[in-house]
Amino acid sequence: MVKNKGFLPSDPLEIPTQRNQIKKIVFSLYQACVQPDPISKISFKLDAIIANPPAYDVLSTVGRSFHPRRQIAVVFSKHHCEDNICLKEIVSNTRLDLHTGHMHVAEALKVPIHIFFTMPWTPTSEFPHPLSRIKQPIGYRISYQIVDAMIWLGIRDIINDFRKKELKLRPVTYLKGSYSSPHDVPYGYLWSPHLVPKPKDWGPNIDVVGFCFLDLASNYVPPESLVQWLDRDKEKKPVYIGFGSLPLPEPKKMMNVIVQALHKTGQRGIVNKGWGGLGDLEGLDLDLSKGQLEDLVYVLDNCPHDWLFLRCSAVHGIDNKVHHGGAGTTAAGLRAACPTTIVPFFGDQPFWGEQVHVRGIGPPPIPVDEFKLEKLVNAIYFMLDTEVKNRASALAAAMKNEDGVAGAVNAFHKHFSLKKPKDEVAAPSGLCSLRGCFGGH
Repeated sequence: MVKNKGFLPSDPLEIPTQRNQIKKIVFSLYQACVQPDPISKISFKLDAIIANPPAYDVLSTVGRSFHPRRQIAVVFSKHHCEDNICLKEIVSNTRLDLHTGHMHVAEALKVPIHIFFTMPWTPTSEFPHPLSRIKQPIGYRISYQIVDAMIWLGIRDIINDFRKKELKLRPVTYLKGSYSSPHDVPYGYLWSPHLVPKPKDWGPNIDVVGFCFLDLASNYVPPESLVQWLDRDKEKKPVYIGFGSLPLPEPKKMMNVIVQALHKTGQRGIVNKGWGGLGDLEGLDLDLSKGQLEDLVYVLDNCPHDWLFLRCSAVHGIDNKVHHGGAGTTAAGLRAACPTTIVPFFGDQPFWGEQVHVRGIGPPPIPVDEFKLEKLVNAIYFMLDTEVKNRASALAAAMKNEDGVAGAVNAFHKHFSLKKPKDEVAAPSGLCSLRGCFGGH
């Protein structure tokens, strides 16, 4: 997706390789939900599945959450959680290259399923599917069906092979609409309703539960050089610029734009190297000494967002952010009351860029292909506006009392029956009588 700026391969030669990868993943789904726990070796019989819409991330490392009354396969969790239902790990990164594999496993095992995700996957007339790039409101709702259909057409033979050989189920008819999620499956979306309110055309089986955060700051010790750099000018809060793990097409050129924009706007900046190769201060188009450059820009290797954005904001101050627009990075910055400029690369990043701009806490997103000096300068000036900062602070205050983890757990309990009938059987053409499993929603 990074390479192709979407989920469609740009090189036809990549298709067989990607399909083979998907096939291996698909055929691992069932065993991942029924085999003994890979770490504790405890036998496992699940009562429910929690997954994301394009669940693939289960191979041999499916997280299992243990609870005194039920066992749950968390189909995209990275870690174990014992003695309670822990959903923090559902904020982990996911790839969008598989369609509803978890639905077929739920059907075979006759268990209910609850979908959680960090970007919208339920049709609405209020905004388009984040992968569709549809701009006209009239096409917003149908964009979800279009994305679903395109993914299904690309892997339907793999899914049906999986159903027949592994699950012993009938294949799904190619033209049948049930390859997508049934309408009564509950969904929980992991973002703040103060940033993106629940659309009016979403029913009671859909919840917007709030952002989830992994609090890593308590164990983080910042490098002394960073502390000293921040101490040089406590009055001027720096701008954070970073693009995480994303590969950059021209890191040297981007670094040149970043440093020039900081110099032109009179701001100091913290640049996160990431995986893209940012941070080279040699040979820039600026007539500044080494000392002046080092005072202007601090190049950071790695740092927990909650320390850099939230705690640092209370001590020294990260005032504004320029980043790629991943859901987690966006959430961390907004919680710290940072005006935000999003430079989207692919996936849901343009969606978050638009939402930040609509709320007035950031300029229009700058696609990475349009990352130019003039646009970045204008974006920094936009973020420095007092009204923008006030709106960011108001949003942070509204988010302060949110607990996305608790919200996700509560949503799960709301939809999942406490008592599972012993004689429950699969519906003739559905997924384990889902209406019954979830109280008729």
